[in-house]
Amino acid sequence: MLQINFISPSGTVTSSIELKLPQHHQKNLKSSEAFAIIRNDILAGKPTELFAHALETVSCKHLKSAWIIASENNVRNTVFSSFFRTEWTTRSHHIRQEFADDNLLNTVLWNVLPPYKGNDLTILRGEQTARFNAGIVGFNWSTDEKSADIFASGLCTTYSGGGTLLKARIHADGIISGYGNHTIDPSEKGIVVDPKCIIEIESVRIYL
Repeated sequence: MLQINFISPSGTVTSSIELKLPQHHQKNLKSSEAFAIIRNDILAGKPTELFAHALETVSCKHLKSAWIIASENNVRNTVFSSFFRTEWTTRSHHIRQEFADDNLLNTVLWNVLPPYKGNDLTILRGEQTARFNAGIVGFNWSTDEKSADIFASGLCTTYSGGGTLLKARIHADGIISGYGNHTIDPSEKGIVVDPKCIIEIESVRIYL
């Protein structure tokens, strides 16, 4: 059994779920097979042992459809949400590319990811300077300045215009999902927010 804990910004475990892991080696799945498992499990209301593997396996061709099915069935407060939170942590860049529509993706994330339970936060993000100047910011933020600065001074500098460290405030009702065991590196303290709900945003550091 695998226990997944949901952790508040203060570090308190707010709730936990236990998941039964496959006992045998996972079979190699084609993307179409993986998508069928995702769809059928969601419609049945219960993940099978292959669900996590299917979600990891599904290719870009079926990625958007898988998330839309989850959204249409509003899995936010179900066991499915933890699987999608982990998948968002590992493939958010690709998922956002496949949607190519931040407004639609924003709606989907509200319907799919596990809800945040906590207070208003000061948040930080490493962003491409050109995107920020164009009024575009992403969904993934952090409450840890060091983690956000790594992206601002690293990956973001590979784009034209360099990177910038952003700092902002957001009310609790604008935070889509908090962090927990689904965060690959808990020290990143990554959260998912609704960009439209961000207030008092500023660029505090620029990297070229």
